[in-house]
Amino acid sequence: AAMISHCGEDSIYPVVGVKLFFIDDFPAPTPEGDFSKIYDETGLSTADFYREEWWPWMLDNAKKYHLKYTGLIIETYGKQVKGPFHELSGRSARDNVVIYGRELLKAGGELGLHGYNHQSLAVAGYNQDKLGYVPWESEEDMIEATQELYRYVKSLYPDYEFRVYVPPSDILSPEGYDAVKKAVPTIKVMSSLYDGLPSEKAFYQDYKRNEDGSYEIPRISSGYVPDSFMRWSVYSLINHLGVFSHFVHPDEMFYAESADKSWADMKEGMTAFLTEIDEHYPWLTPVTASESMKYFDDFFNLDYRVVRAEDHFDLHCWNHSGEVKFLLRSEKELDHAEDCTAEPVDDDVYLIRMTGENARLVWKTP
Repeated sequence: AAMISHCGEDSIYPVVGVKLFFIDDFPAPTPEGDFSKIYDETGLSTADFYREEWWPWMLDNAKKYHLKYTGLIIETYGKQVKGPFHELSGRSARDNVVIYGRELLKAGGELGLHGYNHQSLAVAGYNQDKLGYVPWESEEDMIEATQELYRYVKSLYPDYEFRVYVPPSDILSPEGYDAVKKAVPTIKVMSSLYDGLPSEKAFYQDYKRNEDGSYEIPRISSGYVPDSFMRWSVYSLINHLGVFSHFVHPDEMFYAESADKSWADMKEGMTAFLTEIDEHYPWLTPVTASESMKYFDDFFNLDYRVVRAEDHFDLHCWNHSGEVKFLLRSEKELDHAEDCTAEPVDDDVYLIRMTGENARLVWKTP
């Protein structure tokens, strides 16, 4: 999009202008198992590592790099895919959801749903054998399990409306998609992946608003140390739609893919990545997943017209309710803006913000 925009004169296009950050499997029961890797490096048990090291660091990142977290709740890590479904977690797991959840909300974040367990809502044929998951036999079983998850979270947060769902391992069959909508009618945002290999059998989405008023808002990147290809995807989507959408898991340091990375390496990688995004794209508004809906609404509803003159540039917009943003690429030097703001964000690139219907950009003349 950025390269094509250089092919014309004074190219301009709308962007959403939001920054999202998801934490999958959080709040959730503390992962089971002996994770000597963390103890050897930090001297902390797994539970203490989350409480004393990982979560304070994440909260500090939210302040430092202007993030609003969307946390996705897991009720249990069991493999049950046939009912009846009951609450299996003990008092400690419930306390985790309450304590961490309240702290996340206090930091301006949002709570969403991830699953009754971490078994992706999909029938056979979605790489379950490769991932160690158990296929579901029917949509009815998926509905029943998701209803139990909803009962569980509502018992802890009776006045909270859960609007966001993220599928475990980003895998979701059509039956699973329908099951979530039927079990939790308040779900308005489905967030999986934007891009990837067909062989992964993941649920890939485009950004869109559905006829029922719900939204597809996929994630672009993941992990504490994004590689060069993932960073390319991040920059591409910011240039194209003005959207940053990233996710991590609390327990990624225990993954086989992280075997060659220490916790210090992961902290260093994430710090460098977030610093880069925050410095280069300060115009992205930090939002939770459901908060982003109003920004996407204006983006999807927006109509606009551009009128070019020798010494100025008129922009006419309608069908928007809030502030709308545009990226303008021009080699001309701006003299001033009328009824909008024009902020330089890169070489020959301006971010235009306007709330009204008409704006003018006046160029400097020789």
